[in-house]
Amino acid sequence: MSTNAPLGALHEPLTGRHLDARACRGEIARRADFLRRLGLQRGDRVFLHHGHSAQFFIDLAAVWNAGGTAVPLDARLSPFEIDQLAGVARPRFCLFEAEPSAAVADVLERYGTQLVGPGMPAGLSTELQPGAAAPDDDALILFTSGTTGEPKGVVHTHRSLQVRWRHQLSHLGSAPLQRTLCLLPTNFAWGLAGNALFVWMTGHDLFVLPPYRSDVLLQLARLCDEHEITYLPTVPSMWRTVLRMVAPPVKGSLRRVACGTSPLSAALWRDVRNWARTDDVINVYSMTECGVIACHSSATAEPEDGLVGTPFTGTTVRIVPPDTPRPDVLHVEECAPETPGQIWVRSDCLMRGYYQRNDLTSEVVVDEWFCTGDLGARDTHGRIRLVGREKDMINAGGVKIYPGDVDKVIERAAPVLDCCTFAASDPLHGEQVAVAVVLKSGNAAELAEVHRWARERLASFQVPRVWYLLDAIPRTARGKLNRARVAQVCANRKPVDARLLHGRTGQGAGP
Repeated sequence: MSTNAPLGALHEPLTGRHLDARACRGEIARRADFLRRLGLQRGDRVFLHHGHSAQFFIDLAAVWNAGGTAVPLDARLSPFEIDQLAGVARPRFCLFEAEPSAAVADVLERYGTQLVGPGMPAGLSTELQPGAAAPDDDALILFTSGTTGEPKGVVHTHRSLQVRWRHQLSHLGSAPLQRTLCLLPTNFAWGLAGNALFVWMTGHDLFVLPPYRSDVLLQLARLCDEHEITYLPTVPSMWRTVLRMVAPPVKGSLRRVACGTSPLSAALWRDVRNWARTDDVINVYSMTECGVIACHSSATAEPEDGLVGTPFTGTTVRIVPPDTPRPDVLHVEECAPETPGQIWVRSDCLMRGYYQRNDLTSEVVVDEWFCTGDLGARDTHGRIRLVGREKDMINAGGVKIYPGDVDKVIERAAPVLDCCTFAASDPLHGEQVAVAVVLKSGNAAELAEVHRWARERLASFQVPRVWYLLDAIPRTARGKLNRARVAQVCANRKPVDARLLHGRTGQGAGP
């Protein structure tokens, strides 16, 4: 972090802690001075074993100012998962607010990692020193998956982050960002790089809350009104709680709501717009590896399922047939309008690569083009619509079915709170369409209405053949659907009796 970087204020609505921009700079200077005295050197990796607080942002900026590489973690990770990540990153230090468990401490000490709490000695400098890092030095390592398998850390440099933020300001403007409320995880790109750091390090006030906690979500409207929040970054999954249980804010301070990590359906998009009482609700298509790819605001056109608009500043998109070999992606003819294909992206904000995994990097990057793994199509206006993930596509006897399209229909049925369509094995066709449904009332008899709704609105080959009734849909820590995980959960349950789906006496799901 440079001495002339603009900073906003940091607020913790639940604790009342507040640091204005001047106080932030002083705290960053003290923390960076302390880390230098402990021996932090340029390029050292530093675990941040905490988040969602003012201290987290002070620590991260101090690591950067001292020349280190920040590695934000979810403090809830098990000792085994910490061991997996530490074995890859080999952190020099681990910063924490609440002391890690003895088991986690033992893991880190095996790697020679020094544990550093929030306390600091007196006499530290309160004047920021020139940043020790160069623009192309590693700034962030964000682990996107593999904490229990093969860790995959996305590396972003200081340059790629700065370019991302310049493009976001150019494309979206800064006026709505003045007072931003962030209740997204600070160890993932959408919450951290795409929103919290972007807002704070472009001079705007950041209000920080714990992510996805139901007691916090129930206070969302009050917090927006009380703190006159102007910008609210979100994910689709949190709105299932908010829309059902929280009355809208009344003061009208919200100017923009953004939704990322997975595409909005048109119905949910309109519901969010009505709750927030602003036309500017943005469906954002972004990835950890390359920043924002595209976005679309309902202020410019009515919501449509999966619509993410035109490519973002600094980004070029190619949509090619899904079965295109990797060497041919830059030469094959792109898909015609309205024809789904695999999305490849070239971005000014592309990651440096996966940390110490050139093999994984080469699987998804070809001549600076990144394979997103997403399927989408351009409409006749050149706008991109997402239809799902390539790995999730269902092949039912040679017929390709996009589970996201089925989700968007079923979730509109009045009794449905949440749903997830996935592939189930079938001895005749290889795969068949299955769906897990969460009902608002929990009354299994209402599945007959949902089944009828689906049959009336979906093509016959899209209608799920197997139905499961769940209490909740399993999601990742980022609120994303993991269809394979949902399939695993359902594999251990009985599907809904077909008689119940047709409104006749039968039994619901069981263990």
